[in-house]
Amino acid sequence: MALTGQSAYQVGHGAGSDDVDADVATAMRLYMEADLGLGADVAARRARAEHARAIPKAVLRALAASAIDVRDRAVLDLGAGLGAMSEELLLAGARVYALEPGEAWARLTKR
Repeated sequence: MALTGQSAYQVGHGAGSDDVDADVATAMRLYMEADLGLGADVAARRARAEHARAIPKAVLRALAASAIDVRDRAVLDLGAGLGAMSEELLLAGARVYALEPGEAWARLTKR
């Protein structure tokens, strides 16, 4: 299923080079600028934070601080985007089931 209402989900955006990291950064930046309405500077900073997985790492720290252990737990990452949260959960020992309906983002993740 392909979603067509958001630029990040458009098939051609962020998927045209041999440099996966550059394609991921482009897809994130386009989404934040075009779909969320963020300014270019804010979108670029946020894209860098997303690429470094800063937000998923903070979520896992908050879960650990609340004595919530994800190790050996099944977790559904619905709307997984580019998989940052899924990857951090896997690294923490969770069994992750990720679903991303956006064709372009799912294709980037597979690369």
